Amino acid sequence: MSAPALSRLDVDRTSTRARPRPRPRPGLANDPGRWRQRLALAIILAVFAGRCGWVAVNDSITPDETTHLVHCLHFWMTGDDLGMWELGTPRLPHVLNALPPYLALRLAGRLPIDASKKEEAIAALVLGGSSRVLVPARAMAIGAGMALVLVVGWATGRRRGAVAGLIAGGLVSSVPEVLAHSAIAGSDVPFAAAAFLAIGLLARYAERPSPGRWLAASLGVGLAWAMRHTGLLLIPVAGGVHLVCALRRPRERGAGPAVECLLGSALAGAVLAAVAFLVLWAGDGFGTVSIGGVSARATSLSVPRRVGPVELGGVPVPTSALSVLKQVRHQNAGHEAYFCGAFRQSGWPSYFPVAFLLKTPLGLIALLVLAAARLRPRDALDRVGLACLALLWLTLVRSKVNIGVRYALLTYPIVIPWVARLFEGKALRDKVWGPATVAAAVWFVGASAWAHPRYLSYFNEIGGGPGRGWLYLADSNLDWGQDFDALAATLRRLGIKEVTADLSTERRLNEPGLFAVVNPPRDAQVPAVTPIHRRLYDCDGDYIPVYTRYVAVGASRLLGLYSQNDMGWLMTRRLVARVNDSTFLFDMDTPADRPFAP
Repeated sequence: MSAPALSRLDVDRTSTRARPRPRPRPGLANDPGRWRQRLALAIILAVFAGRCGWVAVNDSITPDETTHLVHCLHFWMTGDDLGMWELGTPRLPHVLNALPPYLALRLAGRLPIDASKKEEAIAALVLGGSSRVLVPARAMAIGAGMALVLVVGWATGRRRGAVAGLIAGGLVSSVPEVLAHSAIAGSDVPFAAAAFLAIGLLARYAERPSPGRWLAASLGVGLAWAMRHTGLLLIPVAGGVHLVCALRRPRERGAGPAVECLLGSALAGAVLAAVAFLVLWAGDGFGTVSIGGVSARATSLSVPRRVGPVELGGVPVPTSALSVLKQVRHQNAGHEAYFCGAFRQSGWPSYFPVAFLLKTPLGLIALLVLAAARLRPRDALDRVGLACLALLWLTLVRSKVNIGVRYALLTYPIVIPWVARLFEGKALRDKVWGPATVAAAVWFVGASAWAHPRYLSYFNEIGGGPGRGWLYLADSNLDWGQDFDALAATLRRLGIKEVTADLSTERRLNEPGLFAVVNPPRDAQVPAVTPIHRRLYDCDGDYIPVYTRYVAVGASRLLGLYSQNDMGWLMTRRLVARVNDSTFLFDMDTPADRPFAP
């Protein structure tokens, strides 16, 4: 007897049972306890925003914030950004940072009305320390920091599960350097967030190449470049990713197919570079300037105005290209810097390795060592991240601009997905390495909590902590004008009525009842005979007269960085107070009762 025929319904049921169900991808949305994970993510972001918000409200404006806010507030008011391309930086992050204060000032009716004096009025608003200017701008910066936490959690979670993503987000949100620059309206954290997003998109392309994913990666690279010119480093990384993917595809043997593969990757890289530049140029408002205008405005750029009989003076040039040239010239020329007692214009190969070692919590360094010892690249995110990290640090070691470990900020989001793998169940169950991982994590989180709220001046135990870090590094590593308002409060508390200031800020002490004078450079000093205890001597035996009893000096100026005056002789005077970690207050009339040891 033949088998009974199956009805159509039975066939449908059988095929339904046989069809394999799609396996849910790891991530917050598909985990059974997703509401707990979302709650945990919300707590991480809330704590991070609260820590940054405290700094944003209480720390004073930095010199970089001053410059960019003046330019970009002027842009929102008039459409003129005062030639930001001449600063050698992309405009987009600074324009976005200036939008909230512009709206706050407009709603409050505080915008300057006199068109002929808008620039001076805007500068006065910014330097006046108005909360309507600085706090809204820094709120945008906090948003960029939260975006960095989210993109690190997303890139890690989509490959290794939601818990790993939460751990990675929590770790990156605890790095003092990330916290510091997420509370400053600059481009460091926006670039780190955009660059890591581009790395994640490149890894996504490497997992399953397609034209759509290549276009997404191109836009991601362009967004990173629009935040900072360091994004240029992502273009060769992207070209390498495309070439590796192309070489893995099946092809015929011989030189011809190999050459075709290379040419295809070169073309794809060129397309990516073109799309990325368009994104950069769009962020700069598709601005152009004539070659004649470049020659007249930018004396540091040599641009030919004539090629043979052809006059080029009226030819337009994208301002983005000129901004790149300005940055390249700056990198080649170098920047005055301080490092472990030495000064140099051309930088040191050991600067960034040492700075990273001194300003990264030792618990995190221990986690990095454990990850390097125990783990190997597992997926495309690891490999693409390693390639970008290697190129970044090759550039940093060769860099002649050594003014802050913030230039290495991208290191943290790149390495933390590796570190998050240490917290997988199998790794934590190891009887030796598991407890070591937990101990290092507790050490790291404890150091991060202890650093609050002075994240900018954080130094680990090797660097002697924030109190002694100024002996090794200066500039934006610890002294960026952030303690200006704290100095004014200290002067009021001590009842000091006169002070000479030499600080890393453009702001001026305008407290009621306080006579404050800015320490001028030597060529602007008025010759005067002052008592011996009111003199700042230099190595030649000459002196600069000081007209007040008290002198407030920033750590960078005390070391001699960016100062035309020799401030070292102040160390023979009595240290009245130290304002946080960046500013010293000396009494010129009283000698020190012991060798200077802050």
